[in-house]
Amino acid sequence: TGQFSFFDMAGGDQGGFRKEEFTPSQIKEWPPTQVLFYEKETLGFYMSGHPLSYYQVEAKGFTDYSIRDLNKAVEGQEVKMVGLIKTVKLTTTKKSNERMAILTVEDMEDELEALAFPSTYPHVAGILKEGQVVLLKGRVSFREETLKIVVTDVKPIEEIYKAVKSISVDLSSLDEKDLTHLKEKLSSFPGRIPVYLCLDTMAYKSVQILVGEDLFVSPNEMLMSELKELVGEEKFSVTT
Repeated sequence: TGQFSFFDMAGGDQGGFRKEEFTPSQIKEWPPTQVLFYEKETLGFYMSGHPLSYYQVEAKGFTDYSIRDLNKAVEGQEVKMVGLIKTVKLTTTKKSNERMAILTVEDMEDELEALAFPSTYPHVAGILKEGQVVLLKGRVSFREETLKIVVTDVKPIEEIYKAVKSISVDLSSLDEKDLTHLKEKLSSFPGRIPVYLCLDTMAYKSVQILVGEDLFVSPNEMLMSELKELVGEEKFSVTT
C-alpha cells in the first residue's frame, strides 16, 4: 500500500513517461563584438572575425589617421584613433617612481606603442585592458626615431555613440520589405539623433530625406549592428 513504480511518476491517465511540448524562448543574437569577446575568453583567440572590423563605419568620423599614415603627422600633433589594446605593460618612471603604462595598440593595418605617463595613467587605468577596443587621443612623438603616441585620454568604444550627430542610410538597394524592417529598427531605438534617407530621384539627382522625429534614434552598438546587417556597411554612414 502506498507504493508506486518509477514509471508511475509522470502521472496522468496513461501513466509512464509522456512527451512534453517545449518551445524555446526567442531571443536576439548576441552582437558580433560580444561573440568575439566570448571567443577570446574561451579559446584565447578570435575565430569569427576581428573586433575592429565591426567599428569601421563609426571610426571613419572619429579617426584622424590610420597607424600606417601617422608618419604624415608632425611632432606633438594631437590625433584621435580607434584601436585595439593588444598588450598592457605596467612600469614605473625612473625619476619619480610613479606608475605608468606602455601599450601596444593596433588597428586593421598596423600597430604602435602608446605611452600613458603618470599624469594620465590614473585617469585611464580602469580602461587599459588587453583586447579592449578604445577611443584613444594622444600626441604624436618621433623621438628616438620610433613613432609613438603619448596618451592624453582613453575611453571605451561605447563612448563613440555619444559623439554621433546624425546617421545617413542609402536606400538604393532596399525593397519595400526592407524599408518596413528599417522603420522597425529605427522605432526600436528612440532618441534624439536624426536619420537621413538617401535616394536617387527620377531626374537622377541624389536627395536626402529627414525622417520624422518619431524615428530619431539613440545610437548604440545593437542599432549599428542591425543597420549593417540590413543595408551593408557601405550603405550607411555617421557624422560625429
